[in-house]
Amino acid sequence: MKQSLPTVKQYLSDMIHYSGPVNYQPDHKFTAISLSNILRMHVLHSTEDYLYVWKDSSGFVFEMDDIENAQEGANIMPYMVVALRDVGLGDFKQAHRLRIRKGFSAENVTTTWYTKYVDLVAPIVCDREHLQGGYLLWKSFIKKVQADSNYQMKVYDLSTNNILIDDVYESNVIESDLWSRHPDASKKNVVLILGNRGFQILH
Repeated sequence: MKQSLPTVKQYLSDMIHYSGPVNYQPDHKFTAISLSNILRMHVLHSTEDYLYVWKDSSGFVFEMDDIENAQEGANIMPYMVVALRDVGLGDFKQAHRLRIRKGFSAENVTTTWYTKYVDLVAPIVCDREHLQGGYLLWKSFIKKVQADSNYQMKVYDLSTNNILIDDVYESNVIESDLWSRHPDASKKNVVLILGNRGFQILH
């Protein structure tokens, strides 16, 4: 008898999700960065309001007014910070320790940073544990790949180097079962990867 393929629900149900209110970070939790360092970063995107940049193991969003009005030698507070670490998948990075300043959650700066990074640099891997904010962010990406054919999401097991689900769509997912709220060490290496459609995983 032919074995049926696992559903998206079966794999995503073991990712760890810590429920609770979305807690945005107060300003004192952020470190200001010198203007000279910011100007040496790689620009992912810019608008009238925001500058999206990355360098090495970190990504940032700054308000454009802060950049344009800064004096030489000034330090500028980022509005969003995300750390990037290696996961053994070529140039793919895993996003973790995402922080956004309180008051800027409705500006979609995080979604924009992630998608511009995917467009210009490489696919991005989700963290293995999520607070409520991260859970909602990655759930929004599942909706995005359904609506935008430029993007694709895969479910991947970092411990076995196997693609578990090649094409994730919202229609395959029951939202309440995306992540488990109970840590399961055997599934800690199962992650979502967001990339441009047709991206390949090299390891």
